[in-house]
Amino acid sequence: MYKHLVEVQRREKKADGNQYETQDEKDALVYYQMMKEGRRKGSEADENDDENDGASGVRDADVEEDGDEDEDEKRGITYQMSKNKGLTPKRKKDNRNPRVKHRKKFRKAKIRRKGQIREVRTEMHRYSGEISGIKAGIKRGIKLK
Repeated sequence: MYKHLVEVQRREKKADGNQYETQDEKDALVYYQMMKEGRRKGSEADENDDENDGASGVRDADVEEDGDEDEDEKRGITYQMSKNKGLTPKRKKDNRNPRVKHRKKFRKAKIRRKGQIREVRTEMHRYSGEISGIKAGIKRGIKLK
């Protein structure tokens, strides 16, 4: 209980007036802020070293700096992404979307199939002759073996 009373006496009121903190907590916050500032300075120094090296400072033209990004535009690809992609040829729009590609492929296959096999017609009414007439030059029969 004695320790509790001593700690209450050591507490100081914060500027906003809602919270209290001990001297130890203040020291910890000061140390935290000091380390945070040191890390920022260290990271800035590392960036400057990278720019001076030349080889590691090479970047792709599509890459934008973090501060220059617009929210409306798409982000550019990174250097690593562009190297991983390699040399790929320009693709047609249909080939970039597999669903559309197979849909068009099926449509063409159906058209080719119509030339080989006649479409089955269901009899709605009694047979009344050919609607389009009989063309003498076309044979659509199947050869008997």
